[in-house]
Amino acid sequence: LFALDAAMDRWYMTGLNKRVTALDASDRTMLRPLVGAILDRFNLVWLMRFRLAYNLTPAEAYFLLIPGGYRLRGEELQALAQLGSFEDMLANLPAPLARELEQASCINTVDRLLEMQIGIVAESVLRHTAFNLARAFAYLVLRERDLLQIHAVLKGRQLQMKPDAIRLSLWAPLTA
Repeated sequence: LFALDAAMDRWYMTGLNKRVTALDASDRTMLRPLVGAILDRFNLVWLMRFRLAYNLTPAEAYFLLIPGGYRLRGEELQALAQLGSFEDMLANLPAPLARELEQASCINTVDRLLEMQIGIVAESVLRHTAFNLARAFAYLVLRERDLLQIHAVLKGRQLQMKPDAIRLSLWAPLTA
């Protein structure tokens, strides 16, 4: 089931990337940072999980990644796939990405920080872009985030969880 799930996710995300690549240059320029941030999140988090949690070989882990990231390209991902520890992977990230993830202490924190970065990029696209497709996609990304948070609150209440536990599930910004 794992292989099927990974293959379906890879197929979907690769299709999304191909659709963005097929746009004309000016349109692609507007949409690429947001889609690229999404691809980078999937690739880095998946790579860390594949290598460190599932103990896949570097070749197996790299094969399951999505081609065409934004800040993490094939060469960087191949190099990261060769590493065997969380700390080594963080230490070998490109500088801008390493700065964004300097607070990360585990794979889930990496996921959280990258998800927050996607939100920042989506908000920027929504505020500063006149291109309709990019704005529409950014809006959908932000609405999905909001719906997931509402779902977490409702589920927490249904399970009679304490409000503090529910708040933790909303992935509020990290504090130093």
